[in-house]
Amino acid sequence: MHIREQIFNKHNIKLPIMGGDGATIETCVIITADGKYDYISIQNRYINCFLGMGNWRKVKQSLIIQEDKKIDKIVIDYGGETIEYYFDITECF
Repeated sequence: MHIREQIFNKHNIKLPIMGGDGATIETCVIITADGKYDYISIQNRYINCFLGMGNWRKVKQSLIIQEDKKIDKIVIDYGGETIEYYFDITECF
């Protein structure tokens, strides 16, 4: 099942995403053109679906250019644990 359907089934939220789970740059979450003007909010809602609202804090956000793709790397502090998420935001530019 695609990650978008998993989020919808579990949280009843429709996000304009496709791709992987965002755990690595190879399995990044792709934010589609439908999310062009709201991609930061989409990233936050995605993370909330897995870590819970208010249970995490964004420590760092950086842009990686790889093979003509623009990847947002987000580093999260989750109760003292560091977690990284990768989002392909190429269609948002």
